[in-house]
Amino acid sequence: MTEKESVSDSKVAIKMIEEKAVGSAIYFNSKAKEWYQLSNFYGGVEEAYASLRFPPLAPLLSKIAVCNKEEFLVLLKAFQPSKKWNPAKENFWFDEKGEPIRGILAKLLMNSFPGESTSANKKRA
Repeated sequence: MTEKESVSDSKVAIKMIEEKAVGSAIYFNSKAKEWYQLSNFYGGVEEAYASLRFPPLAPLLSKIAVCNKEEFLVLLKAFQPSKKWNPAKENFWFDEKGEPIRGILAKLLMNSFPGESTSANKKRA
C-alpha cells in the first residue's frame, strides 16, 4: 500500500467514525458490536497495567498475552473456580474471530489479590 492510499484509507475511516459518532455517544465494552476494541481487554492494555501494578506477575502476564485457546480456558476456569461453566459461558470470552479476549485473565489475576487495591498500588501503576 502506498502512502497516498494509506492516507486515503485513513480519511475514509475517520469520516465513517465521525458520521457514526456525530450527535451520539460512543458506548463500548469488551463485547460491544462496535467500538469493542476500545476496551482495556484488547491490545494488551490490561496486561500492561497489571504488569506495572504487580511487577512479580510480569512473567505470567507475558504468557497470558500469547496463550492459545485451550490454555486460555484452563486459566479462565482456574481464576474462577466456583463458577458453573457451560459452552456459552466459555465462548463469551472469545471475539468474533474465535480469538481469546486475554485482557480478562489479567483483570481476574489482579482481582485475586485481596486488599491489593490500595491507593499506593494504584499510584505505583
